[in-house]
Amino acid sequence: TDTMILMRVDLLAGKLTLVSIPRDTKVDIAGYGTQKINAAYAFGGAGGAVEAVHELTGVPVHHVAVVHFEELVSLVDYLGGVTVNVPVAVNDPDYMGLILDAGEQTLDGSTALAWARTRYGFADGDFQRQEDQRILVTAIMNKLLKLSPKKLPGAIKEIGELIGTDLRCYDLIPLFLRLKLGNPVVYSCTIPSTTAMIDGQSFVIANEEGLANVMRVVNSGGDPAALGY
Repeated sequence: TDTMILMRVDLLAGKLTLVSIPRDTKVDIAGYGTQKINAAYAFGGAGGAVEAVHELTGVPVHHVAVVHFEELVSLVDYLGGVTVNVPVAVNDPDYMGLILDAGEQTLDGSTALAWARTRYGFADGDFQRQEDQRILVTAIMNKLLKLSPKKLPGAIKEIGELIGTDLRCYDLIPLFLRLKLGNPVVYSCTIPSTTAMIDGQSFVIANEEGLANVMRVVNSGGDPAALGY
């Protein structure tokens, strides 16, 4: 799993909260010892990833969606592109072949995928990529929620190709419609952390007190970014 995002959905209050979990976050995985959290999926599939996120954050995870990067292109193109505010200019001609100015940009599917995957050339590396990914997810959700009824069935089909989830179609459609009617507020953050070298490997070390504070605010429906981590 190249990317892990914990999402809290509050339909009654009309709030969505996205919490990025760095892929190199240090965790202990039963039977495998100290690992980076992205290894949990390799060892135990979606269930292993869910358990690792639960152990790290201390909150129950009720559903899981595995997002396939390649199908993201088709969804964004079906939506006619998405408009984002790029916080940091991208100059990555060698790895992702992407050069992108900071500021408001409308991205087609291929460009959106490249932007979501770019981490080289940023001073903050993968941490900047996490912010960019949350911006992109939010932009896609906003575009989906503004779709006309005529285009909605096609969008649901594209989403079905994009994700593998334990939610069924008859769960997703009412959820989507409730969100569409509610025009939800979207909050986002990354777990507070530091970095360290352990046995020659680079790890992200979660700030336990800070993470507990973030999850407390998330669970209460507040904006975790306001904590300033």
